[in-house]
Amino acid sequence: MDMVTVPVKIREYPQLLSDKFHTRFRQQTNAAFQTNLQKLVSHPAWKRMLEYNPIRSEHEMKMVSRKPLSRRKMEILNLGWNARTVAFDSGPVELAAEANLSYP
Repeated sequence: MDMVTVPVKIREYPQLLSDKFHTRFRQQTNAAFQTNLQKLVSHPAWKRMLEYNPIRSEHEMKMVSRKPLSRRKMEILNLGWNARTVAFDSGPVELAAEANLSYP
């Protein structure tokens, strides 16, 4: 799961409007979620994490991946005007594989 920056395409407007509606509905029906989300994104540790792991552009994600995303099933979880949250299969995880993380 990751976030990528890519402007919304005209053909995606129905999904964009649906996602915006559902997000607003969740915000209004779950005040605790909105409060907790604001606490999270304003926390210094969150801001520091973003310095090391910024949102990627779609073309960066394709370059970082071992296989182009076009050959993988990628699901858009939430669509925004200039970014989207996506889930995709990154392939099998090797046992005892160590991930090189950039966050200290």
